[in-house]
Amino acid sequence: MSTQVETDALPRRAKLHLGDMLLRGLAGAAALLAALTLIAIAYKTIDQSSSAISAFGISFYTKNIWNAVTDQYGALDLIWGTAVSSFFTLILAVPLAIAIGLFLSELAPRRLRAPVGALVELLAAIPSVVLGLWGILILGPFLEQHVEPF
Repeated sequence: MSTQVETDALPRRAKLHLGDMLLRGLAGAAALLAALTLIAIAYKTIDQSSSAISAFGISFYTKNIWNAVTDQYGALDLIWGTAVSSFFTLILAVPLAIAIGLFLSELAPRRLRAPVGALVELLAAIPSVVLGLWGILILGPFLEQHVEPF
């Protein structure tokens, strides 16, 4: 009897339905579009930076001098600053994001999940430029008056 059940189950699992095939095709197309977008971004970045590379050579990326008077330019400090600030941002943001996700899915009471989830989504929807402007206009003076004196 068990062999009959096993042989009947195999064709059903192997058979793909139209919805499954459409979803597989859509997911594959989305993955291909993401890869093509990354390639296009890399190409456009290299293409747009070719004038700087031809004028200053590859040392544009390895020098840290930026002096418009002597016409010497280097982007090492800018690249290094971006990499370091991104690293520390990720060190701060990744554990916080995982903790919020775990709290909302596992620990939060049901009546608290919806409002806290909405607040987190709202925070993610605010552009970082607006948050930076808030930091400069509101947080900066507060830190200058109350934190910096110590």
